This record gives sequence, structure tokens and C-alpha cells, in this order.
Amino acid sequence: MEVEPSSAHVVNGHKSPVLSLAFSPFGDALPGGSSLLATGADDQRIKLWSIPKEGLTKCVASSYK
Repeated sequence: MEVEPSSAHVVNGHKSPVLSLAFSPFGDALPGGSSLLATGADDQRIKLWSIPKEGLTKCVASSYK
């Protein structure tokens, strides 16, 4: 699937390149039924991101702590 640059949204928070990611569309346990995105980067951190049911409508800059 090709995404137009003007319609793409950024999940921003790592201090180095992301090396892996996993997406779970099943948000039964999350507030509002959100999906979950997990990212791992060369900064030795794993971040979990809540993605709303309707998808991203803006860039995301904070993850679960």
C-alpha cells in the first residue's frame, strides 16, 4: 500500500533508528478499544503506542511509561 506523504502521520519518540516494530489491531484491553504498536530502537528502548480505532489523525509524540 502506498501512502501519500501529506496523509502520513509520524510516531515520534526514539533517539535513534527504529529497528523493529509489531502491531496488534486487537485493542480489547486498551482504553477506547485502541490498537497497540510496539517499537524497538537502537537506543535500547521499547515503546508502546496507543493507536485510536479511527487511526492516527495527528503525529504522536508520547508513549506509555
